[in-house]
Amino acid sequence: MAGEIHLDVSAWDQFLGRLSGNVRKATEILKVACSTIGFADIIGHFDDESGPDGPWPKRSANTDRIYDLIGSGKLRAPRGGRAGSYSSSNKLLQLTGKLRQTLNPGRGGVRVVGTAAVKMLAGTNYSRKHDEGDPSSYLPKREFMWLSGKGQQLMANFVRDKFLEGA
Repeated sequence: MAGEIHLDVSAWDQFLGRLSGNVRKATEILKVACSTIGFADIIGHFDDESGPDGPWPKRSANTDRIYDLIGSGKLRAPRGGRAGSYSSSNKLLQLTGKLRQTLNPGRGGVRVVGTAAVKMLAGTNYSRKHDEGDPSSYLPKREFMWLSGKGQQLMANFVRDKFLEGA
């Protein structure tokens, strides 16, 4: 009929209902995003040897010298260490790979801390000391527990797509 407009909001009601259902799963969606995209971003910091403010501090010349002495067999490796793992040419925080292995999202590394919040944990006290620095142990701050802008954007896109999925 001319001059008449008919609006049906049932499609919007259905869309908003599906969207609301997905929002109720926000914590689960965030946990998946952290465990995958966030974890990959953090591991990338080990490859880049960088924190949010730029490159990590280099090892001291004395530490490099000791690593090379251990690697050559002139000094004994610390208990539990392999002499072959020690070299001044190794990347920072990657002497044995054990520190990176403590960052495991599948073993409690991502925890729910609220109805729509999760937290990634820095594995162990040892890894936290490296991330935050520890003056009592002469460990400089080498932050790896942070999300880059690219990582944040990838996570935001993932969350958005999951919220809209099926809506």
